[in-house]
Amino acid sequence: MKLLVREELRPLVTDHAQPCVSLYMPTLRGRENQQNAIRLKNLYVKARENLIAQGMRAPDATEYLEPVGRMMQDADLWRHCSDGLAVFRSREQFRTYRVPFPFQDTVVVADRFHLKPLLPLFTDGEFFHLLVLGLKGIRLLQCSRQHLLEVDLTGKVPAGLGEMMAGYVPEESVKFHTASVAGGGGKAMGVVHGATGADERLRKKYILEYFQQVDKGLLQIVSERATMLLAGVKYLCSLYRQVSGFRGLLDVEVNGSMDMTSLKDLHEQGRQAYETHRESVRGQALARFREAVGTPAASTELEKIVPAAYNGQVQMLWVPSGLQRWGKFDAVAGTVEVHEIQKYGEEDLVDFAAVHTLMHGGEVFASGEPIAGGSGSLTPAPLAAIFRYA
Repeated sequence: MKLLVREELRPLVTDHAQPCVSLYMPTLRGRENQQNAIRLKNLYVKARENLIAQGMRAPDATEYLEPVGRMMQDADLWRHCSDGLAVFRSREQFRTYRVPFPFQDTVVVADRFHLKPLLPLFTDGEFFHLLVLGLKGIRLLQCSRQHLLEVDLTGKVPAGLGEMMAGYVPEESVKFHTASVAGGGGKAMGVVHGATGADERLRKKYILEYFQQVDKGLLQIVSERATMLLAGVKYLCSLYRQVSGFRGLLDVEVNGSMDMTSLKDLHEQGRQAYETHRESVRGQALARFREAVGTPAASTELEKIVPAAYNGQVQMLWVPSGLQRWGKFDAVAGTVEVHEIQKYGEEDLVDFAAVHTLMHGGEVFASGEPIAGGSGSLTPAPLAAIFRYA
């Protein structure tokens, strides 16, 4: 089961191999395996009924949802639950994701996947990764403001510097081991037997090699663009930055020894540091929007924002919580029809604009506050955007 990062939106957004089945459900952690399986079965039954109601033969509907049926019997899946589960099935793909916050039970069978429940993961920096660095081991947490999921790294990264050094024959023909992970003002401590006057140089060399292996393993499961916040003694964070391939690595850190820190405290410290970072980002973005109001570089008109988002033109988008606008977008003509009430075959154009902004690397800010106006003043607006180019 994959980690849900921004890049995973693209195959979901572009898949029109109908019918597209989207299932969302809350999940219980721990040993409540049976209850989770029963909940999924109920969603499976509703999805099958919807497929049949839309003209699919009953045996074909059963075969179409067969991957979902297998999930109900997957004991290992239920042993590693987070707070929410999202399942997507089309004629071309089957994808499942654990998510660190609960969903409402939802079944949607349509001509495209229903992605709106996922948006809190990506809007306004709601979702981030906390990478806890230590010489005895690495921990990776997927975090939202209220929830977290610890990612199982077994077999993906070295269990610690000691594991990497086991059987390792360095160029200097010496043996190396860690005496302690942190100490002496936050510096990582190592002991090198047989080396004279080279302890610090060797210690740094081996820690960098260790972090290179860690980074290589992490990049196999997390996108290089994932928002990543480091936690650990400052010395280790500095060394990791020298070798990391993550483009979404933040400047802000949680510094100190994390060996004895609980998951709850890690989450709280990470959340506070991340909130401080996001407040700065939001402030800078709002200042940019104020400057751009009244020019072709910004807009509060849905009819302009939707085609711009589709074409990758939107750099920043503000979406008030709960806002919906139903209608249709003609990608060929570039035209938008908007209606107050949903009609058959129409979609939520606000959802459409947000998803395509994210898919093209833009930022989406969830805000219920007025953000638009002229001459630097703020007046209510349904949504607003800054464009990459006019």
